[in-house]
Amino acid sequence: MTNPYLEVDKKIMSEIYTSSEPMDNLEILCDVHGSRFPGQPGDSR
Repeated sequence: MTNPYLEVDKKIMSEIYTSSEPMDNLEILCDVHGSRFPGQPGDSR
C-alpha cells in the first residue's frame, strides 16, 4: 500500500528542517500561553 500523502509528508518534513517558523510557534505557545496540562490552571484557559 502506498502513502497517498507522501508528497505532503515530504513538504512538511522539509519545512521542519529548513524553517524556524514551527519552532518559533512552539516557543510562543509554551512561553507566552503557558502550560495546558490537564488538571492544571492553564487547562481551563
